Amino acid sequence: HEGGVTTYLEFLDGNKFQWTSSLSAGEKSASKHYPNSEGIAYHNSTLYFVSKTIKSIFMLDLTDMTYTSERTGSNFQGQGSFNAQPDQIIKSV
Repeated sequence: HEGGVTTYLEFLDGNKFQWTSSLSAGEKSASKHYPNSEGIAYHNSTLYFVSKTIKSIFMLDLTDMTYTSERTGSNFQGQGSFNAQPDQIIKSV
């Protein structure tokens, strides 16, 4: 893969987010809001990933540029749960 632009996820106030070209802004946001993240998935204009450190799943609405999150033990979107051990996510049919 050649060319292209690298951007980083930055959470903003009011459950908004943006893609920034600033590595330091992306690192600061990750450290504060979604440390040790993995398990990315995309479905219906929504990007999903988990933070193992804070045991939360994040759902980014790529159309509205807003996000929500849910913690371990919640009734997750689609009736799933982490069973206290978030790791990776998959789309089930």
